[in-house]
Amino acid sequence: MNTQATYRQRAVAWLKLLAPWWRVFRRDTAIKELQVILESAEYDVQAARTVFEVEYNRHNGTKTKFQDTCRRLEAEQTQHGVTLDRLNTVLSWFKIEQNLHNGTKMKFQDMCRRLKSEQAQHGTTRAQLKTVLSRMELISSILGTTNEEHSKCADFRKLFREDFLSFANKESFYERKAEAILRMQAVEEELRLLGRVPLFRKKTIVAVAGGFSSGKSSLISSFFDPRFKVSLPIAMEPVTAIPTYIAHSEKTAVIGFPAHGGSVEIDPELFALMRHEFLKALGFDLRRILPFIMLETAWRKQWESLCFIDTPGYNPAKGGGSTAADDTTTADALRQADALLWVLGIDANGEISSDDLEFLRDHGSNLPLAVVVNKADSRPRSQVREVLEQIRDTLDANCIEYRSISAYSSVQGQEYDYEGEPLDEVLGSWNKPSQRDKRLCDEAISVLDAYIEAFKNKIETNKIHKKELHSLKLDLDELGLFDEEEKSSVNKSNESSQSGVCSWLVRKFWEGGTAKERALERLQQLDALFTVEKIEAHIKEAERLRKNMEQLFAKEW
Repeated sequence: MNTQATYRQRAVAWLKLLAPWWRVFRRDTAIKELQVILESAEYDVQAARTVFEVEYNRHNGTKTKFQDTCRRLEAEQTQHGVTLDRLNTVLSWFKIEQNLHNGTKMKFQDMCRRLKSEQAQHGTTRAQLKTVLSRMELISSILGTTNEEHSKCADFRKLFREDFLSFANKESFYERKAEAILRMQAVEEELRLLGRVPLFRKKTIVAVAGGFSSGKSSLISSFFDPRFKVSLPIAMEPVTAIPTYIAHSEKTAVIGFPAHGGSVEIDPELFALMRHEFLKALGFDLRRILPFIMLETAWRKQWESLCFIDTPGYNPAKGGGSTAADDTTTADALRQADALLWVLGIDANGEISSDDLEFLRDHGSNLPLAVVVNKADSRPRSQVREVLEQIRDTLDANCIEYRSISAYSSVQGQEYDYEGEPLDEVLGSWNKPSQRDKRLCDEAISVLDAYIEAFKNKIETNKIHKKELHSLKLDLDELGLFDEEEKSSVNKSNESSQSGVCSWLVRKFWEGGTAKERALERLQQLDALFTVEKIEAHIKEAERLRKNMEQLFAKEW
């Protein structure tokens, strides 16, 4: 479009419109104004043309770039099609690989599960091997210890096994010889224990005994200082297989004492496994080579002079977990004890059984007794009081003396109720140095005193018999019973008159013969039977042993 022509047309149009007004307005002025308008319009047209040309050139450049871009896009579209085909091919390959991967993944997961199972089995086998190795190392260390017997123990062993046993074998008058030997053996064992463990010499030993699963180990563990985080093995099956002595110490340690002497330190983890199953797995009774164990740890109360013995349950448990030696083991522990804690489980039947009463009468009648009804937290307080009263009545009815009947919770570590004295007061009264040397000396001396007393009684009896025999001989001489022809009549007349020893002697005179010489020989034999010189020699020997025993125990450790 011609822009200039357009403006002219417009100007002509305006002029035509303004023509009627030329008469009104001055013509020259209108022409000048019109010229100014035309010039301005021409200038605007020229500027517009310049802008248009610039825009036209820019548009051409943009068009060229757009065409180049289109060509590139077409090229890229073509290339994209190729790439898409490749991607589709790769995707198909990927799907194939994914299927293969899923199969491999499933196989890998199965393999992982098998590996975990094998790892668990391997862990179990490794634990079993570790346990077996620990057992073998324990047995090896036990058998490898050397015996370092204390001189005082060696002197007593010589005095007992050589002098006393020789004396006991020579005499034939004391009727309770087997009991005396057993009592001396008990003294020897306890003296040997004191020689090997100096810690026990001034300790008051408190045996903790009772039936299976009554809570003996948990009761003792509740006395420990909680800062040390140590406890005795506790489980529902029979646990305590070897008697364990527990004494106060500032450090925690587990020490085993082999039967042949010496000591061996035991790992706490292995100690926790030393139950009936442990002994059974060994194939022999470990107590034959390791009769007892000592655990040293700190008490939560000031009981430095107390030493507890954790014993096996004396009665067999259901399922055969307890061994036949447990009854004997517990009885032996009670013979060494100065006091007794008898533990009952309130969760079992809440009463003291006839078996408990029988065991207490047979083995604990000479010991200060405190009864602990454990697991009191498992029943209401009202039922706990009823249980205590029932046990009190049962003990009173059976004439069993006791210091305390305590309802106790090992879990809470506190006493719920009691009859008699509180448990803490009883244990506090027992917490004093023991006169164990004096007690052992008194026990050994009492054995020899029993011999001496029996010998003295035998001498008095023999003197009476000798006197009767002498009187009988005089009577026989006076009656002329040595005459053979009067034997029959005299026998008949004396059968009714003679009694006791004399009647027996008269019958003996005429057995197997009628000669006067044989009768005199019988009298001499009877006289030798009632001799006192040999018994007096035994008394002197027993008094010598008694004196040596006193001197031995007077020696310092």
